[in-house]
Amino acid sequence: MTIIALSTFEENGEKDEFFEYGTVEVTLRNETRRVLAYRGEDGGVTAMGLTGRYQQGMKTWPATVTRCPLPVGRSKWVEYATFGRDDQSSRFKKEDCIFFAD
Repeated sequence: MTIIALSTFEENGEKDEFFEYGTVEVTLRNETRRVLAYRGEDGGVTAMGLTGRYQQGMKTWPATVTRCPLPVGRSKWVEYATFGRDDQSSRFKKEDCIFFAD
């Protein structure tokens, strides 16, 4: 499942030493929206303005989703979600627990 459409990244003119800022299209549960994002030198994009919630929890957490190349060879791309505890639990995929923050 791909959440971030890399080709839709649009710069807004803001840059710093490491990132270009703009927006990107994100698709969650058959709904696509444009959200704030930044792109690194490696072409990886991080989408912001999302919410994450653990499957059995009630609390929501600020969340990001990143799509970036693996360091080895850079021909394979990975996508991962970040929110809440920084755990590597294999109990569930955080990517399935991301929502648009309204």
